[in-house]
Amino acid sequence: MPEGLSIYQLLVLAGGLIGLYVKIQLDLNTLKQTFRGEVKRMEMRQATHEAQTDDIKKKLEEVLKAIEEIKLLLARKQLDN
Repeated sequence: MPEGLSIYQLLVLAGGLIGLYVKIQLDLNTLKQTFRGEVKRMEMRQATHEAQTDDIKKKLEEVLKAIEEIKLLLARKQLDN
């Protein structure tokens, strides 16, 4: 046993180290749970954004079709004049 350290001091030191280890493990578990929650939230956001993007693409295709139809109507009108 090192000089100057009593059994009581060693026990207190060991208890403190064990307590520190337990605290770190609990904090790590809390961080893991928080991280998992954030990942799930981001996955939900991504799914929502993808659905919105698909909806926007469909609407843009409809707009393009309408523009093509307008172009055809204008061209037909110019031919009639």
